Amino acid sequence: MSRLVGPAERRITTPYLEDVETVLRELGSDARGGVSNSEDHVRLDRDGFNELCTGRTKPAWHYLLVQFQAPLVYLLLFAVIISLVIWCLVDREGWPADAVVVTLIVLANGVLGFSQGTRSLRAVAALSTLTQTTSSIIRDEGLARIPSHQLVVGDLLVLSEGIRWALMLDWFMPMA
Repeated sequence: MSRLVGPAERRITTPYLEDVETVLRELGSDARGGVSNSEDHVRLDRDGFNELCTGRTKPAWHYLLVQFQAPLVYLLLFAVIISLVIWCLVDREGWPADAVVVTLIVLANGVLGFSQGTRSLRAVAALSTLTQTTSSIIRDEGLARIPSHQLVVGDLLVLSEGIRWALMLDWFMPMA
């Protein structure tokens, strides 16, 4: 399976079949020094940060409407309609208490689900800012520890046991 690695002008279709020097040359890196800090800034400007696109956030009204998209809610609303039809055809005295109570319960359920959902989304966002990972790399011929979202194409990762990897590696080069 062919795959483009790195910026558009560098084409390594099978880096795992190439020798180390070829891959490093094509990625504009060096086995001893890695990427320089000045080149790092150029690559960050050109390629962007090493992070997943989050996409557009949905508006609040969308999350509110989702609360009413359950089969049980549909069943309850159908029961409200039947109760109102029977009240209109037969009774018409007083208030249709059954329909009002069931409608209030469905609305309360939707509002509570919406508030819990938005609170949980805020909690996840807060936790994601607290759990930012860092990576050990070789840059400018020295060991550096940087936030993982600042990794660029050509950075040499220093891997050791007990660390969490900040990205999925398509190919692996052991550092001897």
